[in-house]
Amino acid sequence: MGDAQEQGRAQLPRKAFSPQRDLLERDTERAAIDTLIAALGGERLLAIEGPPGVGKTSLVVEAKARAREAGMEVLGARGSDLERAFAYGVVRQLFEPLLARLSAEERAELLAGAAALAAPVFDPEPMAAAPPRGFTPATDVAEWLVRQRVPFRDAHEIAGRCVRRCEELGKDLADLSDDELAAISDHLTSGVRDVLTVEGSVAARDGRGGTAPARVREQLDELRRTVAAHRAWLAGADAH
Repeated sequence: MGDAQEQGRAQLPRKAFSPQRDLLERDTERAAIDTLIAALGGERLLAIEGPPGVGKTSLVVEAKARAREAGMEVLGARGSDLERAFAYGVVRQLFEPLLARLSAEERAELLAGAAALAAPVFDPEPMAAAPPRGFTPATDVAEWLVRQRVPFRDAHEIAGRCVRRCEELGKDLADLSDDELAAISDHLTSGVRDVLTVEGSVAARDGRGGTAPARVREQLDELRRTVAAHRAWLAGADAH
């Protein structure tokens, strides 16, 4: 019985996944999509809503495919809860792939005029060179103190005093002088400045899954191995 079942399974054709565009009973929606695509030269909005499982994603795929067939440039992005902490994340998803394949002249033309205000979002160099604004580095200060063997309760309180002093002086954390830092706590030596930059803050999170460059490279390598394994499995499945 077991052998018969295994033979039955072996005879089933196994195909690699391929997207399907066969939509049933969606003539009205397709007509609405085609109407919007045909209305070039003006702003249009297509909202697709409904309960889970009714085929919203399939309609989005269909709309993108029809737009491409009509010669339109199609940009895509996916929002999630992460967008609450990642400013302009959806905007970057939409436009970075397009900007990355443009020449310097084409990029400058696209980001001219009113769009120039958005240019810093897509240029990481000025962002990395500039010190963090406001009190964002307060957590970095507390974590740096803990690495200097200051008890976390004290480190948290010292970071809070830093914020209060900045509010009194009208300064950002990164703008406090060495003397001002020392006046807050003897533990705040000039070494704390290592985490008062964007690069320093990113590099300080060196645990597994952290933002330090070495940890990011590890995660990318792991992702590449996973993708390669899935591709190998799909290739083997397709061969059978």
